Amino acid sequence: MLGRLGLLCLLSALQIAAAPASASAKASSTATASSSSSSSSSKQNAKVLILGAGVAGITAAINLQKAGVTDWLIIDAEPQIGGRMQSQKLANGLVVERGPNWVQGLNSSSGFNPIWRLALDANLSTSISDFSNFTAYNLNGKAKGVDDLYDQYSDAFANFLSIAGTKLDQNQFDYNARGGLFRAGWNPLTPEARAVEAYNYDMEFAQSPSDSSWTYSSVNTNDTFNLFSADNALSIDQRGFSVILEHEFAPLNASSKLRLNTTVKKVAYSTSGVSVTTTGGQKFTGDYAICTFSVGVLQNSDVTFSPSFPVWKQDAIDSFAMAVYTKIFITFTEKFWAANDQFALYVDPAVRARYVQFQFLDVEDFFPGSKTLFVTALGDQAVAVEARSEQDVQDEIVGILKGMYGNKANIVATSIYYPRWHSDPLYRGSYSNWPAGYSPLSQENLRAGLPAGKDARLLFAGEALSYQWYGFLHGAYYSALDTTNGLIDSFKTSKLNESYYPVVYQSTQQSITF
Repeated sequence: MLGRLGLLCLLSALQIAAAPASASAKASSTATASSSSSSSSSKQNAKVLILGAGVAGITAAINLQKAGVTDWLIIDAEPQIGGRMQSQKLANGLVVERGPNWVQGLNSSSGFNPIWRLALDANLSTSISDFSNFTAYNLNGKAKGVDDLYDQYSDAFANFLSIAGTKLDQNQFDYNARGGLFRAGWNPLTPEARAVEAYNYDMEFAQSPSDSSWTYSSVNTNDTFNLFSADNALSIDQRGFSVILEHEFAPLNASSKLRLNTTVKKVAYSTSGVSVTTTGGQKFTGDYAICTFSVGVLQNSDVTFSPSFPVWKQDAIDSFAMAVYTKIFITFTEKFWAANDQFALYVDPAVRARYVQFQFLDVEDFFPGSKTLFVTALGDQAVAVEARSEQDVQDEIVGILKGMYGNKANIVATSIYYPRWHSDPLYRGSYSNWPAGYSPLSQENLRAGLPAGKDARLLFAGEALSYQWYGFLHGAYYSALDTTNGLIDSFKTSKLNESYYPVVYQSTQQSITF
């Protein structure tokens, strides 16, 4: 997801380090799981099985290794580590990112984003995205009044965050972010105002304010862009963004502990251990397993669990949101956009958030000479794009660009590429989002291991399980640390502290009568 500059002031009421229990997740880790050239005679048993080789899975393995727990095995369906951190070489030879693209929130005196540390260690090539560097357009050319609306939204969003901090401090009920923006003084009544809102809010959470929590989207924003920094560093590294995980994993010399190209089909668990069966018929057993599948996968039947999850666990999974964020890369015969613009904000006359953000890669400090841009489809629009042909989508976007830039612009596309995250059974979406009214106690249940209680053997980690940083790469990182630290401690005490809530009740209080 994309951070926004200029929206992060007046946050003193929102210094939220008080996350429940194992606080710590906008995206990474693989859904189902697989190491490339493992033979059938390779070891199939381990003390800890790790399902998924994304940020959460790789971090879990490294943390276990550092603690002296060396008997672990990673299983992942992809041919390489990285989970949703996947790269694609375009027709013009440019390597771009299909999934996560930014290190969001870098470092400050308040904190240091661990993903930024990994990026620095791997000498990752990045460039800072300036989301305020845009020109606004509609189908008739440049749109008027958008700069003023952008400033108005920024002021309202700062108020939105401040009020949310007070609500959280007083344990008030969580409404949706739409109500929060109304309360903060923002009411988008025009296509221009709706586009400004989508450019800022939807492009961050991949869902609208109506679909999102007011309180916890504020926690999520504050604890990244205020705790770390307001910067967003876009990976432009031609090795691919996932090189930061490869670099971190390499010193372990543990390629023999990877089972790539190996898709998990069934997970059976009990108080005595975990058994994993793959689509190829292989069976792996472990005393424990750490499942890092996305919440989108857990919501579907691509992987079956035996026994089925208890109601309190399944409710927590099904009620969380898996958003869809699709980057559509298009290359042209020539560059037609302004030389210094990083972005274009598109104001659609009828459909809110439709192709609201174009990011130009053929600009200084990014990929000059590439003649390439990408535009983002979100939510239901992204799902619809997946079902259409690339030619159809390309024709639609080129038509919009011709309206934006006029007939004098020579706008001829030569190639298009976009991933299909929603329909991919390994992911079923891009990253998670916290819905309005979703209780922090339900999020505890989302994290809780099974069987429930101190005898849990099937544990969970991933960005969706992070109270503060759901949806972010650093959320996946911190979630993995939480889960593995609890497991490591249990080896010393013979007791896992896995709390859960069999029933999540609506809080009530006595009304005031006159």
